[in-house]
Amino acid sequence: MHHSWIIHIAKYLHVGSFSVAFGAQFWHYFLASPHIRSILSVGKLGELQRGLFDRLYILSTVSGLISICTYFQINCDRDRTELFLLFLNLFCNATSMTYISPNVSQLSLRRNNIKDTYATTPDPDRYLVDSKYIAFNRSFMWMHRAGIAVSMISIATQATYLGFLTKRHSLH
Repeated sequence: MHHSWIIHIAKYLHVGSFSVAFGAQFWHYFLASPHIRSILSVGKLGELQRGLFDRLYILSTVSGLISICTYFQINCDRDRTELFLLFLNLFCNATSMTYISPNVSQLSLRRNNIKDTYATTPDPDRYLVDSKYIAFNRSFMWMHRAGIAVSMISIATQATYLGFLTKRHSLH
């Protein structure tokens, strides 16, 4: 078949894009983050992770798009479960990139700005009873928890899809 080389390239792109996204997320959530949390202060951790998460979500979203596009090239019999997993993963990463991560960053900065205004006062811990700080902190915590849940759903869909991928596709 004269298009067989296209199918081979699509298979490599599919496996490659999936591997990049899964590997980056697994490394970030289960290897790097626990180590970074043990050595950095909360403030430095937040600064570092703001940049890392933005890059991670962009990488994962683009890789997810490539995985979906190449899936349609290499699978004549489209499995609805596999497609659901790929689209759910893309939805999780796109939601994290466009909504959750920017909101977590904004709420964290606003909360920290209020905390900083009390730093030079006679009672630097007074921010803990400031109603605006309490509101921003509560919103931050909910949004942060939502981000963790969405990220774990993304990892779970990728791990499940990996099972399908190893059963169904060969690069030969």
